[in-house]
Amino acid sequence: MLPIPTLYDTLQSHLCQVLSGVPRIRITQIRNLALWVWGLVKARSCHLGRVADQLPIGGSKPSRIRRLKRFLMNPRILIDAIYGRIVQKVLERWHKDYLTLAIDRTDWDAFNILFVGIPFVGRTIPLAWTVLDHEGNSSFQEQKALLEKILPWIPPHLKVGLLGDGEFRSVELMRYVQSLGWDFGLGQAEDTYVILAKGRRCQLRDLAAKPGQVRFFEGVYLTDLHLFGPVNLICYWDREKKEARFMATNLPAVHRTFRWGKTRSWIEGTFRDYKSQGFDLEATRLVHADRLQKLLLVIAVAYVWMYHVGRWVLRTGRRKQLDAAPKRSFSFFRLGLDWITQAISRFQPIKVGFAPYS
Repeated sequence: MLPIPTLYDTLQSHLCQVLSGVPRIRITQIRNLALWVWGLVKARSCHLGRVADQLPIGGSKPSRIRRLKRFLMNPRILIDAIYGRIVQKVLERWHKDYLTLAIDRTDWDAFNILFVGIPFVGRTIPLAWTVLDHEGNSSFQEQKALLEKILPWIPPHLKVGLLGDGEFRSVELMRYVQSLGWDFGLGQAEDTYVILAKGRRCQLRDLAAKPGQVRFFEGVYLTDLHLFGPVNLICYWDREKKEARFMATNLPAVHRTFRWGKTRSWIEGTFRDYKSQGFDLEATRLVHADRLQKLLLVIAVAYVWMYHVGRWVLRTGRRKQLDAAPKRSFSFFRLGLDWITQAISRFQPIKVGFAPYS
């Protein structure tokens, strides 16, 4: 039977190993990151008091809270350097030659978070994020800055495709993605004017699919102003939101591309895991964007860890110890979170890793 500090030491030691050699990263920063991740997973909440209650260290509760706050307030925490190394672990065992990315934005209280990640089996593994200093949609420049952040982390041999909803419909973004040599599948607004292959000019709403229908158009030019194209167009009915949707893509307008585009919606499950169904992001009372950026670092590290464990649970035949359904009904994130929670409560060895595909 292992005491809690020994279990925590497993996480801290693994993080020290993964982050060794990262420039300007101090061992104290890694230790505090490990404390934050440990407390977050045990508490299943971002509330400082609840996280502090779960830390395997001595001292009064106010002193533990102050330690957590110092990490969030520390200007020397290099988020990209730390998480860039985690992303390397995420991608080092990627088993395909094609990498799909999904970009989206979520509102939370006073904050507006732009997010990009890898859709994978019902969820999206976080790659990068930024907290916007305004309400409403993100701009092309903000989207470009986020994508540029991850460019050095993507292995050069991988072919990449980007998915996004109607917020990311701009011609500027499509041109930028093409300049990178990437594919794209980006939502379009129903009032967008297009010119079809036979020269017909209309709005996308005139091409809307009916319930249960998918329509394909090739050789389309987008907008009166830009006449961008030719691109291909997929029009379909969103059963969940009960409305017509439109996706512009450089890929062939076929059912395979349509199914690929639908994986964009997996990011919504990840946002739920971040919030009400997982780490309870709403419980934090942070009001400073730079502190939220560091909290999102903690959540991302914990999320990839839980995903890794969830995959391991499934692949090693342990799923039915947590999920009694005939087929998997829990996400990998949920399997990982439940497994680690169970291991900690029973003082059993814990598994740590950041390669969800292994």
